Order: sequence, then structure tokens, then C-alpha cells
Amino acid sequence: MVRFGSSNNYYFTHSESQPRLGFLRVDLDGPGRWDRIVAKTLGDIHWHFAIPLIQTLLANDAFEITLLTIQPAKADRICERLRGKHLPAVPIQVQALPQLASLITTSPTH
Repeated sequence: MVRFGSSNNYYFTHSESQPRLGFLRVDLDGPGRWDRIVAKTLGDIHWHFAIPLIQTLLANDAFEITLLTIQPAKADRICERLRGKHLPAVPIQVQALPQLASLITTSPTH
């Protein structure tokens, strides 16, 4: 499941005593268009859905995708846009985590 040029943002969790593999995308909260993070998330969904192992995990309710962002309003907006898309049956959660602001640094301006 390694993609050239991308980080391996996978995690394990237990949901309702069921182990689950998850893929994590973190929005760096930069200025810009909402559709970029939605497009990246859609790409994550479609890429993972095409992998036979992931299809097996999905059939066993053992895979999810999580998108973290800093702003609650942005999380709501992303959820709205994802709901309007025809998506494969991949559980996805969008979470706002304001505490990320202190962890995410932007590049210095010159």
C-alpha cells in the first residue's frame, strides 16, 4: 500500500472491539480552496478502494479514512462536499482538532 512520493499515514484502532486499519490525511490549514482537500480525500478513497486487501477489510468493517483539520467550520464544509459525491462504501470521518494549530508550522515568508 506504499505510494511513491507519499507518506505512510496509516494507523490501527479498535472500534467496537473490532481492529481497524485507517488512513489519515491531515489538512495543513493553509489558505486556499476547499476543493483541493476534498479532491485529495476523494483520491485517497478511490485509490484505497481499488486495492483487493482494502476491499476485504471493508467487507469486514475493518478500514476507515480520517481527515483532520484545525477549523470546525472547515470540517463541516468538507463533510458537506463529500456527502454530495458518489463515493465507494469507504467509512470516512472528518474531524476538527483545533489543538493541531500548535503542531503545524508554516514555512517562513521572505
